[in-house]
Amino acid sequence: MRSSLLKDILNTLDQKRSCSFDLASLAEEIGYSKYHLCRAFHAATGEPLITYMRRLSLARSAERLRAGDKIIDTAFEYGYQSQAAYHRAFVSMFTITPKAFQAGKHHPSLLLKKPWNETLMPAKPPESYSCELEAFSLWGIGGEYSYDAIDDIAELWETFHNTVPRSEPSFGVTYDLPKKTSQFRYFAACRKPSQTGLKSLIVPKQSYQVFRHKGAINSLMQTFNYIWGLWLPTQGTKVCGIDFERYPPGFDPNDDNAHVDIFIPLSKQSI
Repeated sequence: MRSSLLKDILNTLDQKRSCSFDLASLAEEIGYSKYHLCRAFHAATGEPLITYMRRLSLARSAERLRAGDKIIDTAFEYGYQSQAAYHRAFVSMFTITPKAFQAGKHHPSLLLKKPWNETLMPAKPPESYSCELEAFSLWGIGGEYSYDAIDDIAELWETFHNTVPRSEPSFGVTYDLPKKTSQFRYFAACRKPSQTGLKSLIVPKQSYQVFRHKGAINSLMQTFNYIWGLWLPTQGTKVCGIDFERYPPGFDPNDDNAHVDIFIPLSKQSI
């Protein structure tokens, strides 16, 4: 069974009949940060949420083509600066030109048909506990990442560990970028500024629900799926603040006996 979060995303998008979709508004309506929403969707479907939203918008435009609207009028209505730009986007997404689609027999809804893997969940719920942490400082390296290229974060960690040894505890810290709806900021960080060239970070005082993922890093997404797809929807609350992962000293991403603590910031009344 797919997670309730995935159903919420699909149902919300289905109810919006606008020509374009706003990721920030979608995240606010569902009650997750943009980062959480995109990561959970990608884990559940294998497709970036940004790509699906673009595909849904183009499929909606195909409905207008099938209804007899001119291609150039449809292109402008759906936010493209030219018919050529719309043509390129349509072909890239559906491997068929707008003109050929308009003259063909395929119903627009078929453009959205794509097999998705069921959401993977851990064999049993991870251990968890609530806590409150005072503000603390970190030092690290990071950058802005696209929601449809989250895998690029692995390269950041490789660069980080060329500077900071794995023998030190480390943190993966996520910040939303409210003014950039298609990107988020992520840092690989440590507690001590032992190396030059690291940026100072402040994690504010927050209340958390902490989940312990046990196993190699390649199964970490299963724990995230449980948190966002099963646990959070039953809590009647929203994620509020900066979340992070805490990796113990000597963490080996390929060790089946390793663990990672995931700190999800929640409002105090929900803990």
